[in-house]
Amino acid sequence: MHFPFYVTRCVFLTLFLLFSKGRALAQDSLYTHWPTVQKSPFDPAQRDRIFQILQEIGSRPVVKPKDAKANAHTGNTPGWEALKETNVFIGQRDFPEATRAVNKALGLARSSQDRKLEMQALGRIGYISREVFLGKSLKAVPYHEEALLIARELQDTSMEVRQLLALADNYGQAGRYDRMLEYAEPAAMLLQTKDLPAELMQLTVQFGLFLLDNDHPKAAEKLLRQAMQIAHALGNTGMVQHLYWQLFYIYLNLKDADKAQVTLDSVRAIGKPLSAESLYESYYQIEKVKGNREEALHYLEQAYRFIGESYSQRNADQLASWETRLRTREKELQLENQRVLLEKQRQTRRWLYGLIGLVSLFLLVAVYAWYQQRQAKRALSQQNQLIEQQSAELKELDQLKSRFFANVSHELRTPLTLILGPLQQALEQGSIDERSARLLKTARRNAQHLLTFVNEILDLSKLRSAKTELQEQPTVLLDFLKEMLEPFQAMAESGQIDLQLDYQPAASWTLALDRIKLLKILNNLLSNALKFTPPGGQITLIVEQGEKELCLQVRDTGSGIHPNDLPHVFDLYYQSKQPGARTEGGTGIGLALSRELTSLMDGKLWVESTPGKGSIFFLRLPAREVDPGSAFPLESALGASKLEQVRVMPEAQVQSAEPQRVNR
Repeated sequence: MHFPFYVTRCVFLTLFLLFSKGRALAQDSLYTHWPTVQKSPFDPAQRDRIFQILQEIGSRPVVKPKDAKANAHTGNTPGWEALKETNVFIGQRDFPEATRAVNKALGLARSSQDRKLEMQALGRIGYISREVFLGKSLKAVPYHEEALLIARELQDTSMEVRQLLALADNYGQAGRYDRMLEYAEPAAMLLQTKDLPAELMQLTVQFGLFLLDNDHPKAAEKLLRQAMQIAHALGNTGMVQHLYWQLFYIYLNLKDADKAQVTLDSVRAIGKPLSAESLYESYYQIEKVKGNREEALHYLEQAYRFIGESYSQRNADQLASWETRLRTREKELQLENQRVLLEKQRQTRRWLYGLIGLVSLFLLVAVYAWYQQRQAKRALSQQNQLIEQQSAELKELDQLKSRFFANVSHELRTPLTLILGPLQQALEQGSIDERSARLLKTARRNAQHLLTFVNEILDLSKLRSAKTELQEQPTVLLDFLKEMLEPFQAMAESGQIDLQLDYQPAASWTLALDRIKLLKILNNLLSNALKFTPPGGQITLIVEQGEKELCLQVRDTGSGIHPNDLPHVFDLYYQSKQPGARTEGGTGIGLALSRELTSLMDGKLWVESTPGKGSIFFLRLPAREVDPGSAFPLESALGASKLEQVRVMPEAQVQSAEPQRVNR
C-alpha cells in the first residue's frame, strides 16, 4: 500500500471507528477482526501461467460493453430496494448503515428464495468487510465463496468472475499468495472466453500489483500499462489516475526519477486534483531518488506542514459541526422531555387502572388454579396408590412365578438324573445294536438338554436371591477354552459351520476363574450363535488380553438381531415380536442368566448386531493372574461329569434358513 492512499484510508478508518454515529460495534460484527499479514509461498509455474494468459488477452482489442449494468435487477421488491440502499450507503462510506441494509436484503432474499438477490447481497457483505479492514481480514471469504457457488449454480459467468476476483484480492492483500493464485487462475481462464473488460482490467491490476510486491517491477509495469489501455477504452478516468500512481511507485523502486516525474505529471493532469500533502510527498520521493537530500527534506517538511494544517482544519470543522449538532440536539431533547413527561402522566393513569384490573384478574386465576391443583393432587394421590398396589401385586406374582419355576425345577431334576443314569449305563454296554444306540444317545442328549434348562432356572433363582458365590480356581485359559469348544466343533461340522478360536494372549496365561460360571456364559453365547448361523457361515471366539481384564468376543455371520429387539435380548423370558420371527425358539433364560453371571463376576456383557450380517457378543471380565504352576487340571476340581452337566448342548440339526434372532 502506497503512502497517499495508505494515509487517507487509515485516517478514514480511524475517524469512522471513533465517530460513526456513536454506535457500539458488537463482537460478532464485521469490524472486530484485525489479523497480521504473513506472506505465504506460492507456485511460480502457476504465476507464469496466469501472466501468459493475461498477456494473450491483453493483445486483443477492447470491446466496450453496451450495457454497463447488465447484471443489475430491474425489479422493485423490498429485497432489491434494500440492496439499492446498501449501494448508496457504500458510496457514502457509511458502513454500519450499509451493513444493516444488506443484512435486510439477504434475509428477504432467503425468505423469498431469490437466489440472484442472495448472490448479490453476499457479494456486498464481503465487499464491506474488505473495505473496512483494507483487505487484510479474511472474514469476507465465506460470503464471497457462497456467492461464487450461487453464481455457478445460476451459470452467471460475469458474477462468477467478480467473486473469483474478490477472493483473489482478499487473499492477495492478506499475503496468502498461494490461495490468491488458486482463484486468479480460473478467473483468467473464464476471461479468455468472455469479453468482460472491466473484470479483465481488475484482474490485470491485481496481478500487476502482486508482481510488484514480489520484486517483478518490469512485468508489473507491463501489466499496468495493459490495464491502462482498457481503462482508457472504458473511459474510467479514476482508474487511469490510479494506474499512473502505481507506475509512479514502480519507477521510484526502479530508481528512474525521470519516468517517475512524467507519471506524476500525468497523475496531476488526469482525474481529481492532488492534495498539497500528496503532491509534496511525491516530490520528496523523486528528489530522494535523485539524491538531492536538501530538496527532498524541503518537500518532506512541506508535506508534513500541509498534513498538520489539513488535520487542524479538519478537526476545527469537525468540532464546529459537533457543537452545532450538540446544541440542536439539546433543544430537541428539551422538547422531547416535555412531551414525554405529559405522555407519562397519561400513561400512569392508564397503567393504574389496568393494574387494578390485572390484580383482580390475577386473584381470580390464583383461586381457580389453587382449586384445580388441589383436585389434581387428590387424583394423583389416588393414582399413585393404585400404581403402588399394582406394583406390589406384580412383585408378588413375579415371586410366585419364580418360586413355582424353582419348585418345578427341583421336582424335575431328580427324575431327569435318574433317567440319565440308566441311559448312560445302557450306552456303555456293548451288546446293543447301532439303531438302539442312536436312539439312546438321542434320548440322553435331550434329557441332558432338559436338565441343563432346569439347572439354568435354579441358577437364576439363586442369583436373584443372592445365594450364589464365586468359586475361583487357577486355570490355564487356553486349555479351558479348547476343552470347552470340543462339543461345539462337532456340532459346527455337522451344520457345515466354520467354528474358529482366535486366541491372542500367551498360551500359558493363567487366571483365577470360576470355571462353571464362565462355561455357562460361553456355552449360552456359542449355542445361540450356532442356532442362528446358516450352513456355510462362520463363528469366531476371539480372546484378547486387556489391561487387567479378559476380553472375549463371539462373532457370527448369522441372521442378526432386529434393532427393536436389540435392547431386550438380555431380558428374562423375552421373545421377538418382529414379523417372520420364529414362534418356537429359546425360553429367554440363557442370555438373562449369562448377564446375571457376568454381573456376579464384576464383568460386562453386551451385544452389537446388523440384521442380515450377524452379531457380536462382547464379554469383559476382571483378570487376576496367578502362577501357571498352581493351575488345577480341568477335571480335578470339578469332575468330568459335573463339567459335562454344565454344557448346553446345541440342537443336532442346524437350521438352513436364517430365522429372526431373539433372546435364547
